[in-house]
Amino acid sequence: MKNETLLLTESTLSFRKEHPEMIQLWERQIVEDTCNPDLHFCLYAVDNYLHLRAKLIACEYLYDFVLNAHIVHADWQSIYVQNGHTDTEAVELANQEILQMYASINQNPLSKKDKVVIEILDKESNQ
Repeated sequence: MKNETLLLTESTLSFRKEHPEMIQLWERQIVEDTCNPDLHFCLYAVDNYLHLRAKLIACEYLYDFVLNAHIVHADWQSIYVQNGHTDTEAVELANQEILQMYASINQNPLSKKDKVVIEILDKESNQ
């Protein structure tokens, strides 16, 4: 997958470099299932996009992708607030941006490895 598809932008890379302790905290929250609402949204929304989820699992980047999405989500929230939206509206608009992004990536063609992961995920969901 390309860097843009993995949400490895200047903004996310810069945030990761400047705030490693925050990244570690979020990683711990994911593992312990104690995520804040926005991180929780970014994590569990991936479940609705089977191809995206399979691609991320195949390249062993699921949690890092979710952390990048969380950073992007916060950036969008900030932009929407700066443009005059309330905090609640900004969260909802950022959520919609995340879903559109996930849907777009979900449409990308699958590799052979992705297809194998999809078969495994399908078998797990049918059990």
